[in-house]
Amino acid sequence: MAGVVLTDGELDHTLGVARLREADRLELLATDAVRHAVLDRQHLGAVLAPYTELTWRELPSGGHGEPLGAQSAVHVSAVPVSGKRPCYAVEDGAAPGDDGHWARALRLTDRSTGGSAVYAPAFGVWSDALKEAVAEADCVRLETAERAVSEKPALRAVVSAAASGPVLLGAAAPSVRAAPPAGWARPGVLREMRRGGQFPA
Repeated sequence: MAGVVLTDGELDHTLGVARLREADRLELLATDAVRHAVLDRQHLGAVLAPYTELTWRELPSGGHGEPLGAQSAVHVSAVPVSGKRPCYAVEDGAAPGDDGHWARALRLTDRSTGGSAVYAPAFGVWSDALKEAVAEADCVRLETAERAVSEKPALRAVVSAAASGPVLLGAAAPSVRAAPPAGWARPGVLREMRRGGQFPA
């Protein structure tokens, strides 16, 4: 595994890093606020120090981002989608890098194929930046609370109208299985995006 991208600091999205303790080293991409919460509140760095070396990189915002890894053709950048702070970090009023947006959507671009995708696992705010990213993507996956989906029946229409490609909209950790457009990107890219069985390997 080349590394891990943390889109937010929620426990169910970050504690899995501990299961990768047998790796020789592990590179993590996250915002300053999320890194601060994981290291200073979860103490994950201290817990994993005897097992593996953690290397942190800033998750870039805007533009077409930076390569996921040294040899990766896939570039990643982040788009703010929610200001929901993890419960365990509520007391961190002045966390480094805290700009009010704790959760990020990912904009993934495969430079070798030209394909692009937007993945928002904690979609909360339909901002101009997210709208722009969705409009440029070949494939879009948005997740929000199940209640929010049922209470906003027009949401799919709004997102679909803004998107240039297929849109997958569902509750967090859904049972939906759907494939992106044929030829969108190499299979390895889809494995990097995979979460909860949404995309076949």
